[in-house]
Amino acid sequence: MLIDGEEKYVMTIIMAAGKGTRMESKKSKLVHKIYDKELVKRVADLAKNVGSDEIVAVVGHLREQVEAVLGDSVKYAYQDELLGTGHAVMQASEYLKGKEGKVIILYGDVPIIKKETLQKLVTISFKRKEYATLLTAIYDNPTGYGRIIRDEGGNIKAIVEEKDANMYEKEIKEINSGIYCFDIQELLSALKYIKPDNAQGEYYLTDVIKIMNDKGLKTGAVIVEDNTEILGVNDRAQLELLTRVLRMKINAEHMKKRRNNRRCKFNIYI
Repeated sequence: MLIDGEEKYVMTIIMAAGKGTRMESKKSKLVHKIYDKELVKRVADLAKNVGSDEIVAVVGHLREQVEAVLGDSVKYAYQDELLGTGHAVMQASEYLKGKEGKVIILYGDVPIIKKETLQKLVTISFKRKEYATLLTAIYDNPTGYGRIIRDEGGNIKAIVEEKDANMYEKEIKEINSGIYCFDIQELLSALKYIKPDNAQGEYYLTDVIKIMNDKGLKTGAVIVEDNTEILGVNDRAQLELLTRVLRMKINAEHMKKRRNNRRCKFNIYI
């Protein structure tokens, strides 16, 4: 990826191993379509369009369906036991070894993030020299999301999952989207220290933030401007919702272009 005229190495890991049982379908949730394109294909195309040098999909349940959609456009890692987001990234660690640069973490069921949003996340991470940069959002009702814990200076200290949050932490409205940009080598180092010491008994990728902070490494966040970009698909109702949201975005973009064209024609006439 080109950052201030300099080529930087960027890899993307796509989380694509979940079962998606709420979709109530014989097909993998990730191969269901929005506008004739599979959810996971939209995410892989986004990673490519952003300028990723390498894309790795972590697959598991119904992996053959995901692989049939993505083909050889990505590399694959396999998560046979679903032991959390940190565990999923661990399965792709072989691809991270020996690399210098950044790795973006995306999800195969979060398909309508804008290219510009992701480019902003990566660019800021490089410019601020952050070892972890999170994409966060402000929700009036943050129930169900991990909360962003900041110190008095506004720096991110940790992320606390809903089930592990106390009554004060649950009042926090800034939430974790689950989308990250990490320094590759420091991520690899932090993964070694993740423990399943939580209500779910899983390896949380969010624990990486606290591990990095304990080492004195700089971390930060970019707040997404449009919260609909980080919406995910868990069932058919949400699939329909995101289809409608995307349709509205496409229509709005077309109308914006038409307005701009009319202004250009008017200025030429004047």
